[in-house]
Amino acid sequence: MSGFLSGRTSLTTVQTADLADDAVTEAKVATDAIGLTELKAGTDGELITWDASGDPAAVAVGTATHVLTSNGTGVAPTFQAAAAAVRQVKVFTDFAEITTTSQTFVDATGRSVSFTPTATDSILRISYSDQFGGELSTSSGTVLIGISRGAYASGVLLSQFNATRNTSGNSNLHFRYAGYIEAWDAPATTSATTYNIYWKSGDVSTTGRLAEGAFTRTGTTSANNKGNHITIIEYSPDVATMPTYTD
Repeated sequence: MSGFLSGRTSLTTVQTADLADDAVTEAKVATDAIGLTELKAGTDGELITWDASGDPAAVAVGTATHVLTSNGTGVAPTFQAAAAAVRQVKVFTDFAEITTTSQTFVDATGRSVSFTPTATDSILRISYSDQFGGELSTSSGTVLIGISRGAYASGVLLSQFNATRNTSGNSNLHFRYAGYIEAWDAPATTSATTYNIYWKSGDVSTTGRLAEGAFTRTGTTSANNKGNHITIIEYSPDVATMPTYTD
C-alpha cells in the first residue's frame, strides 16, 4: 500500500493525482452524465466523426455554402460545394420560316446552335418548339423532324417526330401544328457542341414548313403564329439521368 492516496488517511475526497490514468472506465460513467460543458473545447464549425480505425476525429471546417457530404464507407465525411441541379440554361429563338420538298433528311437551314457544357458529366435536355406544318397537293401528307448532335449526315441522331395530316379528301391545303420535340444527350465534353434540327418531306405531295407564317388558302388568310425556339438545359448527374430508349 506504499504511496496509496499519497499518505492521506481520509477517503472523504479523491483528487486527480489519486487516480491511475486508466482507472475510470466507460462502465463507471453514468448514462447522460457528460454534457456539452464537459467536452473539450474544439474549433468553431468542426464536427465530430470517427475515422477508419474507429477513433474520434474532427471534420474540418467547410467553406461558406458548402454542405456535409458522405465519402462512402470507411472515409470521414467532408464539407463540399453543393452539386448544382441545373448548371446552365440557354434559349435560342426567332428562327426564320423555311420550306423543304426533300424526301431525304437534310439539315434545317438556320436551326443549328452551339452549346458549351460546363462539365464532362453533364446531361443535356434539348427541346425544340416551332410551327410544324406543310402544304399539300393531295389529301394527306407528313413532315418528319428530328434533333441531332452535329449535322445530320455525320452526327448523332437523338430524336424524331412525325407531323401528319389527313384532310379528308380535300387537296391543296396547308396544315400546321404547334409542335414540340425533345432529346437527351450526354456529350462528355466541355467543348462547344452543335445541336441541329433535321427534317424532310414524307412524300412528293408535301412541302414541309417550319415557323409557318401567314398564308392564303382559297381567299382565307391565317394569322402569323411563329414563336419558335431551341432550349438547352444542362443538368448535374445528381438530379438527372439519361432516359433508356427501346425500339
